[in-house]
Amino acid sequence: MVPQLSLSGTSTQFGLQGATVANTNPTVLLLIPPLMHGAAIYSLLTAVLMGAPRVLTRSFDPMDVLRLVEAEKITGITVVGDAIARPIADAIAASEGR
Repeated sequence: MVPQLSLSGTSTQFGLQGATVANTNPTVLLLIPPLMHGAAIYSLLTAVLMGAPRVLTRSFDPMDVLRLVEAEKITGITVVGDAIARPIADAIAASEGR
């Protein structure tokens, strides 16, 4: 006979009182690729399921990416290949010392 697991009850019945903690450093994701790209949809859905803030852009400008990283406190960027990675790396190199 297989034992049955019942999860009905309150959080205190399961010893979970005080287990919730405020997330003071949330993951904030910047999604650059078009949403028709699988990596972008995967990242978007992951962020939604995590309850993480998402930042979407209408177009790709590497200098805007750097501005958004600072302004929105971005902690993760979805990058798909060199078409996104190299311009961002070049923008970082060009902005060093500012």
